[in-house]
Amino acid sequence: MNERDKEIVFWPATYDLDDDVPAIDIGFKWIHNAMYVDEIELPKETKSTIMLERNSNDEIGKIQVVDPENFLAAKCTDNIEVNGYNVKQLVREALDYFQKADNPYEDVYL
Repeated sequence: MNERDKEIVFWPATYDLDDDVPAIDIGFKWIHNAMYVDEIELPKETKSTIMLERNSNDEIGKIQVVDPENFLAAKCTDNIEVNGYNVKQLVREALDYFQKADNPYEDVYL
């Protein structure tokens, strides 16, 4: 396990542009001052989006995976990595936790 794993936090959310669309936010706590919004381009047929927040050093401090179920189902998302972590694996871990949690809206640290 990576030493920084304890510094990854995730929480259930909704897409910033449409509150009816589910999302998962994943924060990398060792990256500070991330505020510039960017996106990882995915093929339209995935029906999912990955929004990024970067800092002035171009480091990614937070991602939002929009429509996580479609993201997991899409083959083209298998090898997407952010900060050395496979995003699909992080989303699976988050969804698994949220399904079992008494209060899924608490911040969850890996």
